[in-house]
Amino acid sequence: MEADEFLARLKATKPADELSLDDVSLNEKSQASRLARDIRSKAISLLARREHSFQELESKLRRSFSDEPMVLEQLQVLADEGLQSDQRYAEIAVRSGLTKFHGLSRIKNQLRSNGISASLIEQAVVEADVNWVEQLQQLSLRKYGDTPCEDMKEKAKRIRFFQYRGYPLSDIYAVLDGR
Repeated sequence: MEADEFLARLKATKPADELSLDDVSLNEKSQASRLARDIRSKAISLLARREHSFQELESKLRRSFSDEPMVLEQLQVLADEGLQSDQRYAEIAVRSGLTKFHGLSRIKNQLRSNGISASLIEQAVVEADVNWVEQLQQLSLRKYGDTPCEDMKEKAKRIRFFQYRGYPLSDIYAVLDGR
């Protein structure tokens, strides 16, 4: 760019003290639309990696963007478009928990901590159609094989392990006692 062109452009621009209210509001609108685009882009980037609950996505976006109303507005748009779904997240989380041999209470607690409603949790669990005692038997075989508990200390250790995994005591005793 030559110096003459630069000077011509410089003279053509308005000085900062001559900006009208329309210029300022246009600038604010363009910043708001840019922020909305940035929030949406970040949210889609996070959703592309894995499914997120609404609450989880909101928390992550709040760390990057301070405009809370804009974050909530963009998340609602994504939910309305079907790009973010708590129901889909719950179904995926239940299936993931089952592949890790987690019990019902552990799966439910994880979903609750990520802001999933009780009705969506129940719906996802019912749709999974799991026999929890059979799931626990498979975990027991995988972890301990066919070896029975040698003493009370070993039995207590196994009980603690199964409880940590989210299984109720009634199912644990049924599996350990061979019922």
